[in-house]
Amino acid sequence: MGFVWLGKPPPATLLAVPNYWGWPVHGLKKLIAMHEDIAGEMLTGILEKKPTSSQRSKVVRWLAERHDDWKRQSWGILSLGRVQDVENQIGRLAVHEVMDCPPYGELLIQGFESIAVRHPEYHLVRDLALMHTLFRSAQHDANLQKPDRQTSMAPISASTVLLNLGGTELIQSLARMVILACFNLLEAFVSGLATSWVMEHPNATPDQLRQLHDNTQSLRKRLLKTVRFVTDRSDLLDEQKPPFALLFGELKCMRDAFVHCEPGETPTKWGYVKEELFHDVPVASVEKAVDCTEAIICEVWKALTGRERPTWFPRRSQEGEFPRMPVRLAVIGVAP
Repeated sequence: MGFVWLGKPPPATLLAVPNYWGWPVHGLKKLIAMHEDIAGEMLTGILEKKPTSSQRSKVVRWLAERHDDWKRQSWGILSLGRVQDVENQIGRLAVHEVMDCPPYGELLIQGFESIAVRHPEYHLVRDLALMHTLFRSAQHDANLQKPDRQTSMAPISASTVLLNLGGTELIQSLARMVILACFNLLEAFVSGLATSWVMEHPNATPDQLRQLHDNTQSLRKRLLKTVRFVTDRSDLLDEQKPPFALLFGELKCMRDAFVHCEPGETPTKWGYVKEELFHDVPVASVEKAVDCTEAIICEVWKALTGRERPTWFPRRSQEGEFPRMPVRLAVIGVAP
């Protein structure tokens, strides 16, 4: 089970169980010593610090119990529990050295891959990356189909016109999804900050718990309040300047138009018409939303940890692209 945690194949000596009844005592002692060395090496990769002899026995027993749980589930995906709960049982995990593991993150055994840490921010940033990648792919394909990309003498076919119309609608659909994904990610981020602080401060006062558990306010207010609470800094996230002012200004109006769309030309009390924002999302606004979301998360993360970004938020290229994902939009009638 420990080698599965590390994503490594176990030594061949552990894959078969000999008939120990006929073994001499000195042979058994030699085998036990060898297995103890293997266990010690394995646990060095699981735990942040080298375990003591008594701790090693405790962790091995815990792993054996999880192996039995895994077997009962027919070797499918197995939840080992929350990061904090597991660490309370076996010690601080070495996985912190390679990735950010919030205390509420769920540890998963997934086949014979290494241990996985599942939490909403990780999945929502992947949602954002996927939507943004597809958005740019749709833009690229639509640009290839524009009449001005063809020779002036070439006829414009009906199929090309239809692709242009469909491409425009597709780009708008993906534009809305990218902006929504940005706000979904920020919702999870602020909730994660609050949950982490509460889990790491078991002696928090009722007033502190009430402040951090209050999710009745708008995302804008909760983000400001929670960030200032957990960082103890009031100078973060200036409400009057980008990226905060931009994201919670015109871009928030777009988000509200998508989520609470109202047909017709009647303006809201803030002066904008929701239907207009719903149907006409500029490309620049999509890119601004992604840039501002990343900037806010990284600014807060640096204040909390001293590091530039969380490991679950992938670094984008100079062109603003997320790391390559094995997906793209296929043009109808053309093999991808």
